[in-house]
Amino acid sequence: MVFVAIACVLALWALNLRRALVDQPYRSRALWTAIGALTIVSYAVAGYVDSVFGQVPSTYTSVAAEAVVWGFVFLGLYGWIVSNANVAVAADYFNRDVLYWKKGGRIATTFMVFASYAMFNIPTFWFSQANLFYEDLISGIGYSFTIFVCVYTVAVLSITYLRIMDRRIKTYTLWVALSAAFVFLSTFSPSSISAVPLVACVYFIYRSVGSLAIRTTKLDPLATDRTSLMQMGPTRHA
Repeated sequence: MVFVAIACVLALWALNLRRALVDQPYRSRALWTAIGALTIVSYAVAGYVDSVFGQVPSTYTSVAAEAVVWGFVFLGLYGWIVSNANVAVAADYFNRDVLYWKKGGRIATTFMVFASYAMFNIPTFWFSQANLFYEDLISGIGYSFTIFVCVYTVAVLSITYLRIMDRRIKTYTLWVALSAAFVFLSTFSPSSISAVPLVACVYFIYRSVGSLAIRTTKLDPLATDRTSLMQMGPTRHA
């Protein structure tokens, strides 16, 4: 699909931008943005794998294939969201803890992400007809964990956006929060319209990468020349 190709281009752009950035927070944001864009690609690949093996895999081969693909999706989303939340919380000038993120929220998010991944990848043929109740129970717990992670992380990013002083990180956090919200929205959207939130997510990722870039067209050439002369110091004449 078109948005998959665009996501690949965004990942390359973010990686190339990372080479030009100097500050470590900006470099790490560019790297994780590239991983987030590749996660969108993996999400589309996972959907294709589901169409090949079926929504309910019936063999160990299909279970392993879907576990690998969806594993990258979960790991990519986890690293992308959690790392951005860590940087956003650390960027608060007054070092405030947002929604107990530092006091257990990050650990709870990590546990729920990996627990939901494990619950969703339990082979259904392990359950007999008499134990279908437990299968539904495990799936329900997995969806509950996923919903909590979605709402909680987006709330943390949204609140920290209002408190950040660094304008570049502040703008970047805004687009990341919108990207995460639409990724999660696509997860719970009907299959007929699930691509619409993903397209919006790709656009927000594009804006997040652009927020890290330096707009050279806005630089004042005269100011740049004056700065260069000041750095060179006084000229010595022979």
